[in-house]
Amino acid sequence: MNRTRLSSLEAFGLRNQRNRIYPALEASDGSTLSLDFTQMSSLDSRFTFSSSSTPSVQASTATYINSQGLVRYADHNLFTNTAWLGSTLPTNWNLLIGTGTITWNANGSVTMTAATSQRPAINHSTITSINPGMPHTFGYLATGVSGSPQISQIISSNIAGEIYAINGVTVASSTVVQSNDVVSCTFTPTTNNVTARIGPGSTGPQSDMSVTASRPQFNIGSSLQLYAANTSTTARYQAPRFDYSPTTLTARGLLIEGSATNLATRSDDFNTSFSDGSQWSPSSYTSGILSTTLPDGTNGDARRISIASGSGSFRSQTITVTANTSYTWSFWARNNGGSQARYRVWNVTAGSSIVDYTLSDSNYVSLIGGAGNTSSTWVRVSVRFTTPAGCTGVYVYPCSSDSGSVDLLVWGAQLEAGSGASSYIPTGAATVTRAADRLTMSNIALMQWNQTAGTFLWDMDVQAETNTSSFPAFAGMYRAGPVRVIRFQLNNSSSTTPRIGSGTWTATPSSIVTDSLYTRPVETPFKAAVAFANTGQSMTYCINGTVQTTVTGTGTLATPTLFLMHQDPSAADTEYFPIHLRRLKYWPTNLSSSDLRSITT
Repeated sequence: MNRTRLSSLEAFGLRNQRNRIYPALEASDGSTLSLDFTQMSSLDSRFTFSSSSTPSVQASTATYINSQGLVRYADHNLFTNTAWLGSTLPTNWNLLIGTGTITWNANGSVTMTAATSQRPAINHSTITSINPGMPHTFGYLATGVSGSPQISQIISSNIAGEIYAINGVTVASSTVVQSNDVVSCTFTPTTNNVTARIGPGSTGPQSDMSVTASRPQFNIGSSLQLYAANTSTTARYQAPRFDYSPTTLTARGLLIEGSATNLATRSDDFNTSFSDGSQWSPSSYTSGILSTTLPDGTNGDARRISIASGSGSFRSQTITVTANTSYTWSFWARNNGGSQARYRVWNVTAGSSIVDYTLSDSNYVSLIGGAGNTSSTWVRVSVRFTTPAGCTGVYVYPCSSDSGSVDLLVWGAQLEAGSGASSYIPTGAATVTRAADRLTMSNIALMQWNQTAGTFLWDMDVQAETNTSSFPAFAGMYRAGPVRVIRFQLNNSSSTTPRIGSGTWTATPSSIVTDSLYTRPVETPFKAAVAFANTGQSMTYCINGTVQTTVTGTGTLATPTLFLMHQDPSAADTEYFPIHLRRLKYWPTNLSSSDLRSITT
């Protein structure tokens, strides 16, 4: 299983493929593509996984719920070209000063030796687009050390306030590093362009010491992730996310989402101490911090909002929005003994409530342990609203009240367009956009594609309605152009029950457009199968054991060259719902209606 490993020693486990997804065992039922995303083992080279054509956009912002029920960052590496298998300076890496001896060992490591007052250190040249105000951590495996170097002498950033760790344990900057230690440096950048330094002389000239480094890793967060090897010189590593239910911890499958932007800044800590427009504002409430276990599993400071009685509020600064648009305001909360906890959304433009705190539904205290109780369980609170005509700015409040006691902890603020909360996107001083997830099979011969007949099966759910497109595509066969050969779509004509459907073929381009619709509630798993034949242009569609429709059309089925999940290149990649994909299967034959009922029951 792709479980989160808590030991920093394991942060450098073997991972030698980038942008891959995990397969299941192939079935013996005649299918030529059979993936089960609840049972992960070795890597599958047929599909690639990325966050659009520029995976670097998502690498710092993708989260998911892991097998411990905690919100976690997806595995990623902001360093590119980390294999270091050559004997010369690798692309994207620089000599920091260059004095001393630097030897690339052609085995994934580099040895840097300082004789007398020398600075043999290296740095990565393309660490940009960093979000100020968010913690970042980088590190490496010191496979060989001589001369008793202190940790601050062999690793540093160009930002003050560094926190050092050896093998995952925080240490003083003067701690001596031993051979085979994993060293790391955590810092919070104040700029979007940083320098991560590795080797003796990272902070100044050194003497009589040597370090051999390998497996360089750089990720968002306050601790070092699993080492994710990256052979690309242009794109950061981004891993797929295998999600779990936060309550039952059962596998929900591969999490696939469209693009989203978190408009709420300082999301981890609801920080009130800044004056740059990113801070949160308390009124009459005591706004402190409490050290505790956070929803991401780390020990850190949550924002504590409290008042013994009377009126008070805690809100964002003005957030720019678009009028007549659906949004979702979400955050994690825990009761710390208060009698109420009320959210609110305020129309700054008109000076009136969009979601009023006096409404009975606005008091979410029962969700977080009940009045007067304390709770060790974090709950994600989600508020959907639509901006009125003319509204261009809002305040969002995790709490606002005029009576009773308030004492709660909050973490993880998110405001995004759409009628549903997507996975959490951490922010610092600025908003952050998560790029859309994509799965691509560019060589369909590997799935033994049959041009004349075939059947697809999906076991999945729809998490939320997060866009305004009428018929978002979630899978399809395409050819260069791009031309939609077969496109399978979802429908969001209802805000609470996204639908799934298919229909007739058209001649130019050859494609399937939505015709028959079948409704499934949000977050409810369903199985859908589509059998099609080029002869007669026929299609049979079945959901949960019931044949929904059989349709025929005109035109000729084009020859595809790509199988795509969660992307439609002819629609500018804008048509998405967040889904969990449990299973994906393909048969190079047109299965009968009875077979469709059997495989979807």
